[in-house]
Amino acid sequence: SHLVSHQFHNSKHLTRVYLTNDSISAIGNQAFYCLKKLVYLSLSNNPISDLHPHVFACLYRLSYLDLSFTYISRINDVMFISTSFLSTLILHHTKIMDFSSACSLQSLKELDISYTETALSSFPLETSDMLANLNILRVVQPELCCMAIQSTCYASKPSEDIFFSCNNILANTWIKPLIGSYTYTSIELRCMHWHTKNKSGTHW
Repeated sequence: SHLVSHQFHNSKHLTRVYLTNDSISAIGNQAFYCLKKLVYLSLSNNPISDLHPHVFACLYRLSYLDLSFTYISRINDVMFISTSFLSTLILHHTKIMDFSSACSLQSLKELDISYTETALSSFPLETSDMLANLNILRVVQPELCCMAIQSTCYASKPSEDIFFSCNNILANTWIKPLIGSYTYTSIELRCMHWHTKNKSGTHW
């Protein structure tokens, strides 16, 4: 099915929309345009492969977005410009590989990119502040946990090489000038903690 532009024209006061398992394959660029009070949107378990860059425009109050179990492979640079209050973004079991647009998500507190192909290289320098401010991070590659120093981090694929990976991160030339000594020490301690006590675990 297809969500056309102004699909919710007569439902302007909705604050929560659940469209899970609705066989939605395409979404018009202004499908949610009238939902300026929307705070919760779930599009999970739909065969959506692409999203228009402005599909979430005018969703100024959106705080929770679930795109899990879709075929989405990338996030556009301008997709979240209007969603300044977005605090939870669920992307597990998607095709996401590139997260270079995450720098605009400064209010994000929970990010789930577990069971995706997202790697450390998908997070450029500009996203480091976003990662550092998270409360909860769910990932595939455990080395990403080294960057989310303030969060509780869950890795869906624990690695025996996490200590080596953390050290690689700490040696990265763009990280050292960016973070303070306290933050740098915190990352080192997290790496040591994982290596010595949690090698078989999935939770930081």
